[in-house]
Amino acid sequence: MTRLSTPGALMAPATGGTARNEDRRAMLARQQLVSRVRGEFAEMPCLSLTVPQSVKLFHIREDICVRVLDTLVAQGVLSRREDGRYVARSKA
Repeated sequence: MTRLSTPGALMAPATGGTARNEDRRAMLARQQLVSRVRGEFAEMPCLSLTVPQSVKLFHIREDICVRVLDTLVAQGVLSRREDGRYVARSKA
């Protein structure tokens, strides 16, 4: 039988260690996705996308896509036209 030099050295934290790491990873992935979508609209200022087009372009689920696009609208990066298309907000 082999003894550990420090008792409990290989044990995971008792409360929330894994969940906290997963939350951080999810937040980082979300920030990267928002940045990616923002970048696409910045590179192509005339880009005008519906939700289904955005889902295909960004290869993400519809619910996630809507949240990302709405986040960018709330940040003032995009506008949502009456026809449902998302476009870069003009800087004029």
